[in-house]
Amino acid sequence: MGKSKKTVTGRELHDPVKDKLRPIYPLDLSKCRTIDGLVRAMGDTAFTGRQVGDAADVLEAMAS
Repeated sequence: MGKSKKTVTGRELHDPVKDKLRPIYPLDLSKCRTIDGLVRAMGDTAFTGRQVGDAADVLEAMAS
């Protein structure tokens, strides 16, 4: 087994690629021209905003 990486506080660091994490970005309203654009941009934010973006993707797939 490989050695776990720990920070000064003793927390174990994980590999974001292995954990399949997606980066988050701040919501820039000046780039959102439509409701669709706003919802898609929310998909790149954290917490509930990401859930809204994921829900829009599911709804689109269901409608297709």
